[in-house]
Amino acid sequence: MTEVSSSELWKLEAFPAEGYCILRRTSVRADDLETLRDENRAIIALFDDSWRSWGIVVDMREARARNDESFEEAMKPLRKAVNTHFARVAVLLSSAVGVLQVERLQASETARSRAMRDEDEAIAFARGR
Repeated sequence: MTEVSSSELWKLEAFPAEGYCILRRTSVRADDLETLRDENRAIIALFDDSWRSWGIVVDMREARARNDESFEEAMKPLRKAVNTHFARVAVLLSSAVGVLQVERLQASETARSRAMRDEDEAIAFARGR
């Protein structure tokens, strides 16, 4: 495992031997949407072209639940970048409500990702298994 980046809101780890990444959302509240946008842009800039055949687990279990329109709009560029950059995307959530929220966003954005609550299943999916 290689830690690619760690910030107030995100931690990005790469597992080159297994061909996947984990993008973990920290438990820090994202009340300032401009800071969230800035951190999201910084994460997107780190996506390596050699990762295009890889999978990614976006671990949102520590994040505070939010589904207001302004927050979802602030997250949209990151969702799009993840879905276009990686071959397989597993979004890891802690609740059934979170799964439903992600599935709603996936349907409206024609995302190729899967919402899941089991970490082992998410990693297996990201690894292509």
